Amino acid sequence: MKKVLCIIVSVFALLLGVNAVVFHFCYKYKEKVDSFTDAQYFGFPQHEIKQETAQTVADFASLKAAVEAKTNNITITSSFDFEETLFIDYACSITADGEITLSRKDDFVGDFFVLGEDKDGNKTALTRQISSLNLTNLTIDGKNIEASGSIVFLYNGSKATLGSGLTIKNCLKTGNERTLKEDNFCKLSYPERVGGAVAIVDRAELVIDGAQLLDCSVNTSSKTEVSYNGGTIYSQGVLIMNSGLIARSKAASGAGIYNYATTYLNGGEITECVASSNGGAVATPNTQYGNLVVVDAKITNNKAKNGGAFHQNLAASILIDGNNEIKNNQSTQNGGAIYSRGSVVIKNANFESNKAGGYGGAIYQEHDTSKTDSTIRFCELHSGAKFINNSTDGEFGGAIAANKNAIIKIFGATFQGNRNASNLNSGSAIIEASSNSAGEIHIYEINSLDEVEDWLTTFNFQEQDGLKGLIIDHSTEA
Repeated sequence: MKKVLCIIVSVFALLLGVNAVVFHFCYKYKEKVDSFTDAQYFGFPQHEIKQETAQTVADFASLKAAVEAKTNNITITSSFDFEETLFIDYACSITADGEITLSRKDDFVGDFFVLGEDKDGNKTALTRQISSLNLTNLTIDGKNIEASGSIVFLYNGSKATLGSGLTIKNCLKTGNERTLKEDNFCKLSYPERVGGAVAIVDRAELVIDGAQLLDCSVNTSSKTEVSYNGGTIYSQGVLIMNSGLIARSKAASGAGIYNYATTYLNGGEITECVASSNGGAVATPNTQYGNLVVVDAKITNNKAKNGGAFHQNLAASILIDGNNEIKNNQSTQNGGAIYSRGSVVIKNANFESNKAGGYGGAIYQEHDTSKTDSTIRFCELHSGAKFINNSTDGEFGGAIAANKNAIIKIFGATFQGNRNASNLNSGSAIIEASSNSAGEIHIYEINSLDEVEDWLTTFNFQEQDGLKGLIIDHSTEA
């Protein structure tokens, strides 16, 4: 009778959207029916409830045994070499008592920690296991050994937190230990040499809360040659950086972070990262999932061919808001701080002393007319955007340059002391923003005002004699 009553109540409750009440009610009258429990009958997952366990370890064998026993809280008391991959298919926290270093063993080239699958290759989500790892108060040293594995490989909806006191350093990834399966949410088109310190794929999540990730790179077998993407982090999931430091990374694109999905820089610093191609700090490829949100971050002294700090491709977007410092970044070609082929919205940020070898000392906004999609690329500036002492060695755009069909929307911004090297009347900024004699944004490859009057009708323009382009007079308010 109780079973019938439970079923009747659950039907009505489901219609009312109160599943949790049903579960509580039915759990009180749990009986076995064949091989099913009531919870299974009503579609609720089975999780064994047990107390968290804790253990101290002093060598790798003890650490491995603690992980295989699914110990929740592990404290390391001595430094030792990391000898083989550990699979984290449960909720695990690892910390240290004292100044402890885990070093890559000379003959070990694989991932240190793999989350999201067990040692037999089973996806933990399919077995309804929680796969998470919290690392604090440790130093993990890759010793610049040429490896085919990252320190942390996140997979299949798993989550890792890199907390305070954690340092990951000297990672040199020259291959890929993990073979990514065809049924991944985001299949890597080049599953080699990605994520020197951390690789995030298949809906996984990484949170950086105070950790330092230093001197990591992905390259070919030669240590002097930089190749492939994500010197420190490669992400096809969610990356949240609240505080901490990423420094001195190297890669072809995205030396600090290669962002294939969504990255939030809510704090922390990315500095001295060098990309041989695009995006010294962060590169985002052509993907509809590629979103970068920057809030209260310091992005300084990064270098790249295009986009000294940030580079993004066609379908991607960047939102910058908060107390951000984007300073002293450099590109050898275009976009000292940002090279954008997507959309950029800047509400609050200080762009200072960034430099481009070509166009756009702070920002280069491009609209690639060779592409067939109809999306308009734009850069939108609000009153909290400040451009101070940015420069270019080229002719155009001491602060900002944009090519044909790219749109610059200005709803208020501060420009001061931006300049170019060769022509002071071609979008350089050598005087205060109140001047009407020269602007700081140059839109080139446009021959007449008629081409832009539909989308910048509220601004005054000065057409320079003999120049194929326009100068926006930024002193005019929207």
